[in-house]
Amino acid sequence: MSENWQSKPVKASHQMRRFIIYVALLVLAFLAGLVPMWLSSRECSSSLADGERRSSLARMENSLGSAAIDAQRGDYETARQAAVAFLLPYGRKRVMALSRPSRRQKLQACSRC
Repeated sequence: MSENWQSKPVKASHQMRRFIIYVALLVLAFLAGLVPMWLSSRECSSSLADGERRSSLARMENSLGSAAIDAQRGDYETARQAAVAFLLPYGRKRVMALSRPSRRQKLQACSRC
């Protein structure tokens, strides 16, 4: 009887080992496909962020240049609009900072000097 009892666990152990090997191979195959795609995605997102930064700088430069050219021509309204477009992203932060009464009073005191 002891021989039969030992043969069954060995067979079950062999099947379990085969199952673990299959799962490990599936995980390795998944990672073999995931890692290159992840690296490619990371590179593309990095180049996208760089392109967006350059585009933002170019827009700012164009807006400020347009304001300067319009002001030199004497077209002051479009120059004002271009200057506002240039300063708007920064102006909101300044307005929020000046919304505090203490800072507003300090600014008014400095502007009177």
